[in-house]
Amino acid sequence: MILFCLQDYHVGPSILRVTAGSFVNKTLFKKQCIMFIRTMVTTRAFRNYCFGILMLIPVALSAQTGSASSPFNSVGQAAAVTNAGIYYFSIDGVSFSTYVNNSGELLVAMSYGNATGVLVGTSAMTNTQSGILSATVLTKLSGISLVRITSNGSIGTNLTTTNADVIERIQSNQTLNHGSDDAVLNASWVGTGNVIANCGCNSSMVLAANVIHCCCNGDGMHWIPESNLYAEELSAGSLPATGYLRLWVRGTYTASGSNWSLTGNAGSNPATQFIGTTDAQPLVFKTNGVEQMRIGADGYVGIGEPTTPNAEAKLAVKGAIYTTKLKVTAISNWADYVFAPDYKLPSLESVERYVQKNNHLPEIPSTSEVQKNGVDLGNSQAALLKKVEELTLYVINLNKELKVLKKKLYSISARQIKK
Repeated sequence: MILFCLQDYHVGPSILRVTAGSFVNKTLFKKQCIMFIRTMVTTRAFRNYCFGILMLIPVALSAQTGSASSPFNSVGQAAAVTNAGIYYFSIDGVSFSTYVNNSGELLVAMSYGNATGVLVGTSAMTNTQSGILSATVLTKLSGISLVRITSNGSIGTNLTTTNADVIERIQSNQTLNHGSDDAVLNASWVGTGNVIANCGCNSSMVLAANVIHCCCNGDGMHWIPESNLYAEELSAGSLPATGYLRLWVRGTYTASGSNWSLTGNAGSNPATQFIGTTDAQPLVFKTNGVEQMRIGADGYVGIGEPTTPNAEAKLAVKGAIYTTKLKVTAISNWADYVFAPDYKLPSLESVERYVQKNNHLPEIPSTSEVQKNGVDLGNSQAALLKKVEELTLYVINLNKELKVLKKKLYSISARQIKK
């Protein structure tokens, strides 16, 4: 494979133009052009290759962005969120918004250490005030795969469970443990904190009134809004006024609906399931927050271009390319006409005069022209081939003249020997 260190190049439907950085001399430039032609891929193949690579990029794109105008339509879609903030949802006709952390987890409920009374249901949850998603919203949280409880207290509770019963209780607005019968269920929680159930002294079974109440007065977690009790562990006492407990849920990001899976998709319908836009906006690809590639609304592709792809070409790349083959198609002026019987071959004398005057071959662009306008590789290759074919004719003619001279020389030599 060969690396071509050119400033940039553009691939169009029938041409590939190179803008040269600088050339030591005309011969070196010709060699670079020939090497480039012989080692690049076809324009169509190269575009297909680029789009093939796109399918390997670990991105999760969907028609929904979680904005007010483009809300998520499932809990699973939010699992792709990496920038924490307020996101909007519309699931089965129920609209709501809530805070989503950078792990794609939805905030379901929150209480501060100084909160009083049952958590107030809301369809606009934030991460700054006590509350809980309304019972209507909770019923729409299907596809939950993880439940988490966190705090900012001295213990720093961070407990998770994937238990189906716990998930079902959140969806049905029930407290997360139902007393001593839930000892096994509560053992499914893992992480930092303490969840123990070995007695049956729970109060209300409504999630907004009693999120989780373990061990009665034992040393377990107590999050009981109706009793104004917020303790990571009872022995540590209630949380301070600025302390809080939070309940989160997370869904599984799958290739259902308008989602696009990070691990591959099967049975997709290209007519409705695709990576792209549905309006006259470009598709932008970034790494590390920096734009690396853009597909314009008109289908023109730019790689390494800072703004709009070059309108003169279907594909514009700024930088070097490693490749093994290039084919330029739709060249109408291929040089085989040089071998036609009626072709007028320029005399070597006229070529010599032109070169002495212009420092480059006839019909071949000069260094300054290349630096200003780049090189149309299809036409350039045809022009170079024309010169090669003309050279071939010159050599053939010289060979004929050489044979005549040899014959004359042989005749003269033979006469001298006879004398």
